[in-house]
Amino acid sequence: MLLLGRGCAPGAAQRPSAAATTTVTKTVTVPATARGGSSAATALSGEPARGPAGAPVTATERSVARCDIDRLPTEARRTVDLVTAGGPIPYPRNDGVVFRNAERLLPAKPANYYREYTVDTPQEDSRGARRIVTGGGSARAPEQWYYTNDHYQSFCQITGLP
Repeated sequence: MLLLGRGCAPGAAQRPSAAATTTVTKTVTVPATARGGSSAATALSGEPARGPAGAPVTATERSVARCDIDRLPTEARRTVDLVTAGGPIPYPRNDGVVFRNAERLLPAKPANYYREYTVDTPQEDSRGARRIVTGGGSARAPEQWYYTNDHYQSFCQITGLP
């Protein structure tokens, strides 16, 4: 359970109260054929959604939302351009590394299929939460492009790229 309230110091212990308690849930939508006909799977515990046989439900190419590159922040386009040009990437220790898809929000693929890259966030002292994740193809010409603005809590598949 996530507790939200006004004037709370970060890391301070808090007791739940009816006025200051919010439960955050994560809803994952997957194709009906993958989960036995139901329209959505809700994981209240933050664990991956489970199908009728108890197996984790994973995303498919059709279940990931789509977003046009022209509707994303300009920094996302800049990151795409850096990837396709072969660099230089701003965070060489972190960018271009394998993305494990531990959250299972992207389609299941073999190990080492996905790579992640930082999308700069203005006025952010750290790398921020925005990333582009690529999949397949080569380092400079990936087959798949995904964007997250919330550090892997959600993704959209980037469209409108040449």
